[in-house]
Amino acid sequence: MAQKRNSSWLSAALLLLCAAGIAVCAYAYHVETSKENDASYRAYCDLSEYISCSKVFTSRYGRGFGLFEHIFGKDSLINQPNSIFGIGFYIIQSLLEFGKSSTTTKIQIGTSIVANLGSVYLGYVLFYILGDFCIVCVSMYVVNFTILVVNVQSLRGLKKPQKQQTSSSKKKKKATLTSDNSSSNKDNNKVEKQAAKEKPTKKKDQKKKRQKQN
Repeated sequence: MAQKRNSSWLSAALLLLCAAGIAVCAYAYHVETSKENDASYRAYCDLSEYISCSKVFTSRYGRGFGLFEHIFGKDSLINQPNSIFGIGFYIIQSLLEFGKSSTTTKIQIGTSIVANLGSVYLGYVLFYILGDFCIVCVSMYVVNFTILVVNVQSLRGLKKPQKQQTSSSKKKKKATLTSDNSSSNKDNNKVEKQAAKEKPTKKKDQKKKRQKQN
């Protein structure tokens, strides 16, 4: 019961995190498109010159992580805003959660690791290249890291019942082996007792035969 409660709590936490991530990414996409259409647009996350999310979203690093433009071209369909990739990541995490198993959890962990590596890369770009602080971006980094932690905990919870099943099966095997050994020992003891009873009777018969011969 405790393990089921723990797994359900982790599942609910992951779905809430994914919903929060989708909401943050949707807002980031809104800010980016609004700023591209209207240069005078000011987002709520634009607090100062050095604390501005629109500055980050409208930079070349705001699309395709600043990498796809050089590989596929600026006008390529793959060169989408980073928020689109984020929404896709959170949707994949949510869908895999509904088919929960050790395999799907491992896939979730793998995609979470990729997402966190992207967070590290974009965080480096944010602080050291653009020299900016983006509240929306940092919120996504926190959500991504928390999702990774939840997925790791979920995998540990799935492995515990498997370990218990293997240990119980080993105990059952040992119990059957000991019972078989004890039963075989009992049978051997019975045979030895019967043999011990038959020895004196055989000796008596041999004596009787000798006496008759004499």
